[in-house]
Amino acid sequence: MIGCQKELPGKQKVVWNVTCPAGFEMMTAEETFKNYEEKLNVILDEKKVGYEVEIEPIAAETGKNEVDILKEKKSQGKQADVITILGGLINTEAPEQNVELYKECAENQILSSLDELLESDAGEELKKVIPKEDLENARINGKTYGISAVFPMIDATVYSKDTLQEIGIDPKKLSADIFENEQMFREVKEKTGFAPYQVRGTSIYTKGKYWINSSCPVLGYREDTGFINLLDTKEYREYMRKMWQWKQEGLLKILGFETTNNEKCIVTDEYAMENYRMERYEVKAENNGKEETLYVVPNIEQDNVDPYWGDNKSGIASWSKNRQYAEDFLVRLFTDEEIANLIQFGERGTDYSLDEEGKAIVKQQSNIITRYFGYQYTNPMITYSTPTMSEDKLAYAKEYHEKYEGNLPRGFRMDVRPIAEEVKKVNQIYDAVITSEEEKNQTLEWKLYTLNVENTDQAIDEIVSKVDDAGMGKIVEETNRQLKEWQEKNGQ
Repeated sequence: MIGCQKELPGKQKVVWNVTCPAGFEMMTAEETFKNYEEKLNVILDEKKVGYEVEIEPIAAETGKNEVDILKEKKSQGKQADVITILGGLINTEAPEQNVELYKECAENQILSSLDELLESDAGEELKKVIPKEDLENARINGKTYGISAVFPMIDATVYSKDTLQEIGIDPKKLSADIFENEQMFREVKEKTGFAPYQVRGTSIYTKGKYWINSSCPVLGYREDTGFINLLDTKEYREYMRKMWQWKQEGLLKILGFETTNNEKCIVTDEYAMENYRMERYEVKAENNGKEETLYVVPNIEQDNVDPYWGDNKSGIASWSKNRQYAEDFLVRLFTDEEIANLIQFGERGTDYSLDEEGKAIVKQQSNIITRYFGYQYTNPMITYSTPTMSEDKLAYAKEYHEKYEGNLPRGFRMDVRPIAEEVKKVNQIYDAVITSEEEKNQTLEWKLYTLNVENTDQAIDEIVSKVDDAGMGKIVEETNRQLKEWQEKNGQ
């Protein structure tokens, strides 16, 4: 484990408060975390740490968010030592309800500063397994109150290798830029008659490498542009023209609108998966009851970045009376592979297995919180890789940060409250693009999303005019003002 950790005298209790994933009932969470707790304490007992951990889940209630509940615990003097905050649910329809939980916990003295810990021997161990960019992202007003490690995804195009082989296409000749495969797609269309490419709809997140704002998805940031309206970028317009052209020529079909069940293709959004590798690779997957070989081509140009990825953080409760034990457990949570694998994947054999290459294969019958959210409570940089993950996670993350993120304003978090009304109005317009409700199918936004327009540029012009009338200009201006103020305050 970590050489700087010492066995602690006496058996003490460390209370670990964990916020539940958004939308999960407390009963479900308590059952999951109780299972965690029992197995975790077996590991801690074997390591003779001198304490046991009691996990207490926290879920938002009507009229109370997680920060309010933690404030009550503090005012009532209830024990809390380690706290893990998840990002919470983003409500694009009511952005005034969105709360930056980590930021709020820091500014309301729920979490205490970790700066002294990070400068200690234990902190040096943490820095070995947490990318420096993630530590920079965690700073609030110049101090670090929580830690996390983001394992960043790279967009990838996933092809059916079996279908490629049937029609005589060498997958190694495919370009990472799907539009550069146009001639090959034309040959497929001429040879087979089917549309090679199936998509659910178009995307606003094109090759601009923008940092997308979670509260207002049409707001993006890049160092050379500042915050801007993504709908009005040249990258988006060029992408939409090309997608429309492909649809007209029969190279592309919209899933659910123009396709039938099991209609043949070589690439479809139905194959979409989370990808954490930069090199090309093959993976087995089940499709309509049959095992299929998929060929994954990472988009090394990358379409957008999300450096905070929910902004989940783990830290120390400001009123903890067990600081020594709390710090010990926090460090182990992020540096001990055995503990991290338990938290991320569950119990080996029951919740996951290892394949012949030592990759984790998560079982579908495993607990849903473990399966989808476990990594947010620990350090995914030190856990087993799955087949879609790079073997050396830290090296992968380092390359990703250097290649894609550039000079992001690390630590900046937009305050949506001054522009909540404008954000709400803009999201109500864009909501027609990102939802599939029946009554919205005939709106201009939905028609553009499904490429059911005569001219994409004209449609975009109309939508840009609508979001401008809704207050997009004020959103851009206020967010850039906040950024400038933050940069001046933080010397950036």
